[in-house]
Amino acid sequence: MFYSNTTLQNIEKIEKLYYYSAIISTKAYKNTSREKLLQEINWESFTERCEFLGISMFAKIKLTKIPKIIYEQFPFSTTLRYSDRYKNNLKQLISKRNYFYNSYFVKMFRDWNKLPEDLKAENNYEDFKVKLIANRKEIIINHYNYDTETDRIYLSFRMKNSLLQSDKYKMGMSETNICINCPTKKQETLLHYVFHCPKYNYQRQKMLRQIKSIAKLKYISENNLLKLLMNNNINIYLHKNEYNFIILQFKSYIENTKRFL
Repeated sequence: MFYSNTTLQNIEKIEKLYYYSAIISTKAYKNTSREKLLQEINWESFTERCEFLGISMFAKIKLTKIPKIIYEQFPFSTTLRYSDRYKNNLKQLISKRNYFYNSYFVKMFRDWNKLPEDLKAENNYEDFKVKLIANRKEIIINHYNYDTETDRIYLSFRMKNSLLQSDKYKMGMSETNICINCPTKKQETLLHYVFHCPKYNYQRQKMLRQIKSIAKLKYISENNLLKLLMNNNINIYLHKNEYNFIILQFKSYIENTKRFL
């Protein structure tokens, strides 16, 4: 379907269906960034998946994993003339009309020439596929559950579209970014909600007491702890059980403050 004469509008409809499936599975808000959401749940976009499958099939054809009589019908000629820099490139197929610009072989010849040289030089299909998988964009795998309202709130913090006043203000859902529970009139950012808002001092002390019981985190700064809670990389190694314990304490803090529930 992707490599036929399907219009870009129809491809976008498929991408939207893919996105709405991610929304349903995570219970995320509808204005969540598509790219961030797919990365969060370790999904490739529909387009990326099609490109991977397309180039895999093209390599299978090129490396003669098909009957010879069929293989001989394809013009696999290289562009080598005076230099061997591009010796593994293929001579580009030209579509006479834009209507066929994204047809399978026209597009695959373009994509093949964009591959790293070690991939284009590979003569074994199985080895090619192993290298192709290794060259794919690295996706950070996050193992979270999205079963409760607290999980949905936690996800919205990571996606930066939560019901905090600062996020609502950026999204045009509020006329102010000032904390509604704070007499000091501070902006209600995530940092303010987690560490500074005086209304939640009791719940905060309870959370921090539990988190800082882990020796490595006894003297951690607020900014680094917030990065850790949002699963951003910091130079502290934690066992998986320790990290899960920290996230559990943070979710308990969200529930105990009742700010969003």
